[in-house]
Amino acid sequence: MHVDSLTIAAIVVGFLALFVLIIAHTNGRREYRQKIAELAKRMDALHETQAAHGLHPHEFRELCCAIHELYPQVLHGVDYHIGDDGDGPYIREWYFEAPQPDDATLKAAIEKHREEMHSNNYREYRRAAYPSIEDQLDAIHKARLGDDSHLQIIEAQIRKVKEKFPKGKKCNPEGCM
Repeated sequence: MHVDSLTIAAIVVGFLALFVLIIAHTNGRREYRQKIAELAKRMDALHETQAAHGLHPHEFRELCCAIHELYPQVLHGVDYHIGDDGDGPYIREWYFEAPQPDDATLKAAIEKHREEMHSNNYREYRRAAYPSIEDQLDAIHKARLGDDSHLQIIEAQIRKVKEKFPKGKKCNPEGCM
């Protein structure tokens, strides 16, 4: 059997292309894992902050959203800190240049936030439109095995549902980390 130089060159180019695709795929998976690890780290930091101050996540978030409603530019951990001595969350430290909101103002802002959340039934609409939990778990399992195509489809479906049924006024959870 005679193999000419053109055939050898085509085989070498094919192997090089395959090698490049494998490297690109490996780097993409590495970046994906790094993003997941960073998200997990941020979530752990939030839960540690809440646990360290004895805060219930829902109450903590409501207070953060109320403060953010009053002062959209403030960040928890930078401009203020929340504490809880057993009577519910409160502003433990205030570093922002504007005056610290008083209890009545905070209470009114929390009530406004609650009313907005209850008046917008986005949760029920989203829950009905999201892909099933089984489909989501199956996509996550396949992604762990190296095929993230199903996960990307699920994530695209979830994004569309969130766009179709937005939360009314948004409270940035990153401002509460």
